[in-house]
Amino acid sequence: DVSGVAYRRMDDYDDRSLTLRGGYKHQDFNAWFAATPQVGRAWLGDQPYSRNYGLSLEYGYQPTPSWQLMASWLWLKRRYDDPAYAAYDGHLDILSLTALRVVSPSLLVFGSLGLQRESVAAGEYSYRSPWVQVGAVKTFGKTLGARLSGRDG
Repeated sequence: DVSGVAYRRMDDYDDRSLTLRGGYKHQDFNAWFAATPQVGRAWLGDQPYSRNYGLSLEYGYQPTPSWQLMASWLWLKRRYDDPAYAAYDGHLDILSLTALRVVSPSLLVFGSLGLQRESVAAGEYSYRSPWVQVGAVKTFGKTLGARLSGRDG
């Protein structure tokens, strides 16, 4: 995964990141499990900014053809290159539970509950944030799709 933001007149604030993921997934007729380790690097301007590594675990179960239930957990260890940011070194945990309903072959609706927690070296910058999200995914033919979702938290 390669992503970034480039500013036309302020190159020092360009933000680029590279994340490599690879893992294992087991799937049968109505359930699946995946474990995916990852490693990443970020640059701010032309300077190395931070690095991270982590693991995500996911489990999904389809009790009926129209319902799917999923649980996922991400643990990510972050470290900043500049010693001035050492207070922000730490780890991030994200836990989510999702229910998805297939309304028709071209329409899915979903709802999620989650908790995001970041623990860093300077405890006053640590936080815990619960959230809820609802949304829908609609496809139009074989080439066009749209997603609409809202999140609070």
